[in-house]
Amino acid sequence: ELKNWKVLRKIRSCPGRAAELVAAVQTLMIANA
Repeated sequence: ELKNWKVLRKIRSCPGRAAELVAAVQTLMIANA
């Protein structure tokens, strides 16, 4: 969960890369599930 929060903070600081980060998070969640 802490990693997810860090990613969310990155998205807020870098809106331009939000889509990239979201895709990466989804991939990680699928891999962990």
